[in-house]
Formats: sequence, structure tokens, C-alpha cells
Amino acid sequence: MSRLKRITAGLTALAMSLSLTACGANTRTALTVDGYEVPAGVYIYYLSTAYSSAVSQLSKENSELDTTDKEAIKGQTLEGKDITTWIQDKATEMVTDFVATEKKFDELGLTLDADAKSSISQMKDYYWASSQENFEKNGISEDSFTKILTSSYKSDEIFKYYYGVDGQEGVTEDELRQYYIDNNIRCQYITMSLKDSEGNLMKSDEKAEMMKMLEGYRDRVQSAYDEGGEESAREEMDAVTDEYNAYVASLSEEAESEDTTDFDIEADTSADEDKTSDTASEDETTEGENADETSADEDGETETSEEAEIDKDTNAETSADEENADEDGETAEVEDEPLSAPKVQQILTAENDVEDDDSSADVEETTEAPAEEETSAENEDVETEAESSGEDENAEDETSEEDENAESEFVPDYDVESEDSLPEEDEETKEEDEIAVTSDEDDSLDIGGEEATSEAPAYTNETIIKVINPDDYDDPADIYYNPTEKVYNQLVGIKDADYGKPYIVEEDENYYLVVRYDITERMTDTDLWTDTAIDNADYQAHNKDFEDLLDSWTSGASVSKNEVAYKRYDPFSIEI
Repeated sequence: MSRLKRITAGLTALAMSLSLTACGANTRTALTVDGYEVPAGVYIYYLSTAYSSAVSQLSKENSELDTTDKEAIKGQTLEGKDITTWIQDKATEMVTDFVATEKKFDELGLTLDADAKSSISQMKDYYWASSQENFEKNGISEDSFTKILTSSYKSDEIFKYYYGVDGQEGVTEDELRQYYIDNNIRCQYITMSLKDSEGNLMKSDEKAEMMKMLEGYRDRVQSAYDEGGEESAREEMDAVTDEYNAYVASLSEEAESEDTTDFDIEADTSADEDKTSDTASEDETTEGENADETSADEDGETETSEEAEIDKDTNAETSADEENADEDGETAEVEDEPLSAPKVQQILTAENDVEDDDSSADVEETTEAPAEEETSAENEDVETEAESSGEDENAEDETSEEDENAESEFVPDYDVESEDSLPEEDEETKEEDEIAVTSDEDDSLDIGGEEATSEAPAYTNETIIKVINPDDYDDPADIYYNPTEKVYNQLVGIKDADYGKPYIVEEDENYYLVVRYDITERMTDTDLWTDTAIDNADYQAHNKDFEDLLDSWTSGASVSKNEVAYKRYDPFSIEI
């Protein structure tokens, strides 16, 4: 899936919980761009996206700002504008891009192929089946629901027209291949933690032992490299990786064994203490009984030593019965452990496997539920409706990856096309969810090397790390280094002549053994250089060019706002 498509799908997650006040027919169109009347729902969708962007920027500028407090947000400014104006202007820009995409798609005479239409249909049907009542209650038509989704696919086609392989701008596969090689690092590393099982940093002597082990690993890989080059070094690196993993596993088993032993010793000691206590109690009881007998004779009490003995025998019989019950396995009835969500999902997955052995893709889609509260019955209704509509299962399989992304990220625009009153604001989506969406988008932008790696057992211990271009980030704090900045810099600094040589990186909490390899050896269509990798490399290499081209189309656009709609759809009436 392209970057633009992922952005559109991801941003819709912000609009899932939108709710606004009632609207009238005079606000069905929010604005007109170059003669194109933009439905209110499209504007509201981008308004929610702009709101989220504003909150994100404000939180970076002031980490102490309570972003859940709308009154606090209202008093802020961004780029010299009051926050409401900033959000509305940003939403207007996004809508203008939307219109430019629609118009350019038609101008170039482009069409969506069967796969794209199938993907759109699958996602639309899934969400419409599960949320139709909610959509219609809020005045959303089925046709309007697909506008934003379809626009992202149109944007992809326009991009391919200009920057696809052999497109208008003359992009070649060789160019993209070199871009991939220059912007990705093929490597392998071992992380040796300097913390004990309780999370405490090791002492100096313990760290010295870890370093001694690490140096031994390094020397073995270096010897292999000296004898047989990069390939021999990689095989030895695999061997030491397996050894270290086995070592870590043995430490865990040893720790568990020690915990169990300590528990047994405690239990035995406790049992001995109980026996001693019981003996003392019996002695005290005997003395007490004798004293009671004397006291009874003197005070005229009716209880005799024989009656006390009968009570003692009765208690003994009861205790014996309990022990026998335990021995016979007839213990007290224990309530079944409640079914947790994971257990229910395991059961549902198992049932699906029994019903259809070839439905693995469908099961995976079911487990990736949308970020909204849905019951199992609703999910089953979705599946039933999909079956009754005669959807082709092969089409579902072909678009499973995009469906999964959509299920976790795609959410409808809230197009207002009826005069029905809309409900009050829904429960707020937590800020953590927004962060999670951003994180998922960043991960999905990585070049598809890891997916290919997982399909090649010979390289299971390797990692493909994207080269970082600081100019791509407005804020250096947004840069994420994999696994750490120091390790990343070490890998970047390894030149071609040193591919296969091992290096040690020391940090406060971890030691690393790192090796970089020649990525060109894996540039095949069955490994790293797949069709997906080609598309991703294309978007990464030319997306900035495409954005500049889009800006040239929108710079002179004629925008006429419906001020009534802008006033009605206040960004702070949106529940994010």
C-alpha cells in the first residue's frame, strides 16, 4: 500500500468517534473549490485530521499542556493564528488537495483497475455492514462513505502516471533499485543486556564476564571472516546468536528453578513450624483439659473430661474425612476460570479453522478488529452479509494486506447529508490510540525487507534498517534509531570493504555485537526486491516531488467557503 493510501487510511482513525449537532440543507456543502462542491462530510473528516495535527504540534511545544482539555486547547495559538483558525485553514488545504486529486484523475483519463475496486468494495462493505445504523443515523450515505477511501486510490494512480516505472517522469527500475541499496542497511546484531532478572544493572565484575563472552563471540566471527569472507562470517554469526539465545534461555530456566526451590524450602519450613505449633497446642490443650476438670468439680460445671474427649474425636473424624476426600480426588468444587478475550478468540479461530481450512486470511481479518466497540455477534453479521453478497473469496485474499491495514486504521468520514439530529459527543478516543496510529504508519513506511526476510529462513537472524535522512524531519526528536543511535551510527560507518567484520558497541545498559553485510546479494525478486519493495522505494524516492506537483495544482485554486457551514462545524464540537 502506498504512503498516500496509508496516510488517508490512518487519518480516518481520528474521525471514528465524530459527532456533531443537527445540520440543515444549507450546510450540506461546506465549500466549493474550482467549481467542485465539497460535501460537508469530506470537510468534517479533514477537520478532525487537522485538529489532531494541531494537538500534536501543541504537545511538542508544551509537554505540560493537557491535550484532553478542549478549553485549554482553545486558548492556544499556532504559527501566529488562533487555534480554531489554524485548524480550519489546515482542513481547507486538505480539502483543496482532495479536489485537485479528483479533477486531475479525470483530466488524465485514469481508471481504477479491478484490484483497486475490489479493495475499496471490501473495505466499504465491511464497515458499512457493521456500522450502517450508526452511519445512517448520522446522515451518512453509502456513496459518501467511500469518497475519501476512493480518493486515496485515485491519488496512487496519479502518482504512478508521473513517477511509476516508465511513467511521465522517466523513472526506471534500475534507479529505484539503486535507491533501495543506498537507503537500506543489511545487518545482524546481538544485544547483551547488562541487567539482571530483576532489572538491576550488573556489577563491574559481572559486566566484565559479559564482555569476555562478547569478545569471544567477536573473535570467532572475525576468524571465520578471515578464513572464508563475508559468507563464513554470517554463518558463524548465526551460530553465536543461537548460542547466546540458548544461554539466556538457560538463565531463565535456572532462575525459575531457584524460585521453585526457594518456595519448596519455605513450604517445608512452614510445615515443620506448623507441626511444632500443633504439638505445643496439644500440650496446652491437655493441660487445659486437666485444669477444666478440676475447675468443673469445684464450680459444679456439668462438662466432663469424657465429653471433651468426644468433641475431640468428632473433630478428628472430620479432619480425616477431609484428608480422605483429598486423596480420592473428591475435592471441593472450583469455579471454571472465566473466559478471557484471548481465550474466546482462540475458540473462535479454532471454529473457523474447522469450518473452512482454507480461510486463514478471513480468520486473520476477524482477529484484527476495528478500533471501536463491536460484539462478536456484529462481527458474525459482517461475515454473513459478506457471504450473502456473493463476494469472491479470491478477491478477499488478494487484498488481505490492505484489509488488515484498513481494519486497524481506516474509519469513515462523517458526511452530513440529512437533517436528522445527530447524537451528543461520543466517548473520547485516548491520546495513546493516536500515538499508536502514528507509530503504525511509521512502521509501515519502512521498506519491505523484513517481510521478505521472514520468508527466507537462511536470513532469519538478519535485519534491514532504513537509512535516516535528517532533512526529512522537521523535529529531530521525531527520529527513531533502530536499535539505538550509537549502534545505527556504527553500522552506517561500516564501508563496503568491511562488510562481514564484527564490531562491539558498548552502552550503559547493553553490549552489542554488530555485523553489516552486502545488501546486493539479496536483491532478488524472491527475497528483498519484490514488487512491494519496488513500489515502496518509488514512493520514498519521489513522494516529495509528487507533493510539490500537487501544490502547483492547488496554488491558484478558487476556494469559496460556506461560512454558515464553517461556523456550524466548529472543530471543538468534534469528539476525537
